[in-house]
Amino acid sequence: MTPPICDYFIKAFTRVVECGYGDEVVYIRELKPIEEQTHEDFRREFVWVILNSGFKEQYARVIFDRFWDAINKKTPIEDPFSVIAHAGKRKVIIECFAKSGEWFNQLEELTTPSEQIEFIRTLPWMGGKALGYHLARNIGIDAVKPDRHLLKLAEHFGYPSPLEMCKDIQANLNGGMFLTKEKLGTIDVILWRSMNLTGGKIE
Repeated sequence: MTPPICDYFIKAFTRVVECGYGDEVVYIRELKPIEEQTHEDFRREFVWVILNSGFKEQYARVIFDRFWDAINKKTPIEDPFSVIAHAGKRKVIIECFAKSGEWFNQLEELTTPSEQIEFIRTLPWMGGKALGYHLARNIGIDAVKPDRHLLKLAEHFGYPSPLEMCKDIQANLNGGMFLTKEKLGTIDVILWRSMNLTGGKIE
């Protein structure tokens, strides 16, 4: 018997696509594995995750785009880091720009996803419940971030963790509208975006 979370997941997927976020799902599905990423990819995603911390995704996107436009000299902002008003985030992003090559080289020396995730979680700002997993997923490590939306869903459907919930979906929804074996990270982003669209309500 298919677990109830799978019925919810199908509804979530439909909601995400109908609301115009299908490209986001495709992006996560097609992410290059960590072995094919570069330290520039790592740095960009590090900045994205830092800016998302404690902010709504839609607001973080505005800051992120303004920052990279300044970095790429698309706007006449002399100091791109001045775009980031939060002093703590600005400081750690400046540190990332100085050390991202070193950090990424260390990450590449690790061979298992669990080792890679644990290393990421030792980096500045990444030791919280979800941030390190968020960065891992976005640089091609198949991970699930235990943020408040996924924790709420896991509790509602009776799972000990978001990871176990996503694994159950992965094991029970193969084929049809989904890939033969959907990545955990793709399942994560579909569930998260659906909850984001409903304001955190399980519908």
